[in-house]
Amino acid sequence: MNRFAVIAAVTLAGCAPAVTTPSSTPASDPGRSTTMVGQAGVMITTYHDHDIPVYDLNGSPDALWSVLPSVYEDLNVRMGTSDPGNRVYGNTSFVVNRTLGGKPLSTYLSCGSDPIGLPLADKYRVSMSLLTTLAPAQGGKTQVKTQLSATASNPAVSDAGTTCSTTGLLEREIASRIQAKLALQALKQ
Repeated sequence: MNRFAVIAAVTLAGCAPAVTTPSSTPASDPGRSTTMVGQAGVMITTYHDHDIPVYDLNGSPDALWSVLPSVYEDLNVRMGTSDPGNRVYGNTSFVVNRTLGGKPLSTYLSCGSDPIGLPLADKYRVSMSLLTTLAPAQGGKTQVKTQLSATASNPAVSDAGTTCSTTGLLEREIASRIQAKLALQALKQ
C-alpha cells in the first residue's frame, strides 16, 4: 500500500537557516522528491512509504488479540477502534504532546525540525492515527501490521500542520511488546 506524505515548509527570503525537511535521506533517494514552488520559497517534499512493515509473530490471531489492548494501554493510547471480527485495534484520532509511552515522539515520528535543529515532534501538538491489524499467516503465525499517520501543529499558530513520517520504530515496538506479553502469558499457564 502506498502512502504519500506531503511536507511543506515556508521559508522567507533573507531568513536565517531554513526549516529542514523531516528526513536525512539524500535527495537522490527514489522514495523522496523535493520541489521549490513560487517566489515565496515554498519547498514541498513528498515521501513515498512503499510498504507498511509486517511482522510475523508466533501465535494465533486470537492469542495476539488477547494481549493487543494491553500493549496500547502501556503506550498510553486509548482504544478508539476495536473490531474483533477483522482484528483491527487502535485509535484513529488522538493527540499527543512530546512523548508516547515514555519516549520522545521524535523516536517514532519525523516531522521536521525547527531552525535550530530541534525535532518538531517533540515541540508541537501531534494528531495521530494508530491502527494494528492481525491476520493469520503460514505455520501457525500471525501477521501484525501497524499503520501510523500523524500531523504536527504549532499550538501558537493556526495552520494545517506538517505531515509526519514514521521512523518504523513504533510499529516494531508494538510487535515486540505483543510477543513479550504472549511469552509472559505462556509462562503463567
